[in-house]
Amino acid sequence: MVKKDKVVVFMKGTPAQPMCGFSNAVVQILRMHGVDSYAAYNVLDDQDVREEIISFSNWKKKYCINEKLSYNNYQLIIIDIC
Repeated sequence: MVKKDKVVVFMKGTPAQPMCGFSNAVVQILRMHGVDSYAAYNVLDDQDVREEIISFSNWKKKYCINEKLSYNNYQLIIIDIC
């Protein structure tokens, strides 16, 4: 999932219809900086994806995450996942 694209956004909703303020802010920031090509995954659609993000990122707690990670030259932007 994260190796297919250089920029990956895990968000609530979609870029066309963000479902929270954090997700909307990320979409706007990417747009502002001319980042048009990125993968976006709606975490509201899949509980397993939310659990895998927490596991993959090594977070110990399931609190809301507003973080940018780097992994093998890939950028991961993880927003407001609870």
